[in-house]
Amino acid sequence: MIDRTDLQDAKLLAPLSEESLERLAAVSEKRVFQENALIFREKEEAEYMYFLKEGHVAIEIEIGSNQRALVLTISAGECCGWSALVPPGRMTASAVAVERSTVILVPGGAILECFEREPKAGLQVMAELARMIALRLKDTRLQLLNLMHWPEGS
Repeated sequence: MIDRTDLQDAKLLAPLSEESLERLAAVSEKRVFQENALIFREKEEAEYMYFLKEGHVAIEIEIGSNQRALVLTISAGECCGWSALVPPGRMTASAVAVERSTVILVPGGAILECFEREPKAGLQVMAELARMIALRLKDTRLQLLNLMHWPEGS
């Protein structure tokens, strides 16, 4: 359980009502990850969405045996772990603390329950999530092109 105010910087959840945010706070937890700590691993089951309260977190993808590529770095107010809201519910990347970071873990199932009670807000959240995923897909593509030393548009 966390205090409701811990979710005030979670921009993605802004469309939800105070009641829904209180429900989410009741089932969420706050964790501190030290520098270089693994927050979640690519391909593992996605149980939570992660909302960054303090610090920076690197989002990385596997590009070969024991090789990883940085896709982007997120800051306070941003989130990762969207796979907890969409099937098949497996992480599509890994997250590593770049520095000591405070993260709010919100169960994906609890967020989906809020969407059932507030379909309009749920649609707004999912539309913003789709926009965020599209931007991250673009970032990933650019990073991979850079790693392969291919000019964009080839």
